[in-house]
Amino acid sequence: MKKYYYLKIKPFLLRLLSFITVFFSLAVLFGEVTMFISVSFNFFNMFLSVYCLNSIILLNLSCVLPLIFLFICTFSGLFSFKLGGVYSMHNNQHTDSNSLLFLASFMCKVGFPLCINFVNMLKLDIHTSLEEVRILK
Repeated sequence: MKKYYYLKIKPFLLRLLSFITVFFSLAVLFGEVTMFISVSFNFFNMFLSVYCLNSIILLNLSCVLPLIFLFICTFSGLFSFKLGGVYSMHNNQHTDSNSLLFLASFMCKVGFPLCINFVNMLKLDIHTSLEEVRILK
């Protein structure tokens, strides 16, 4: 059974995961390129407008999955970031407190703008609470 998993199932799952990540990468890239065009023609917006208007669970899942992908891509680069040998992450709990504080502060600084950028990329036609905040400014 173990041999069947390594020879048949694992390569198929890795290939499927690679296609999913390439699709998400191209969809995010196309969404970023078309963000400032007045026509809302990106995959996430079309998917939300067609399939997710009636189901709040499907709406939440279709927003969370691309956000998780964006966070994984962003923070995986952040975890391998080494700034002059001072701020770096080490294996086996050997990271010092200054590096952990730097990483935590940088994650907080990157997380909110990444979410705002994703919401701007969606170009939702419906009324959102983010628009209320923009109107108050």
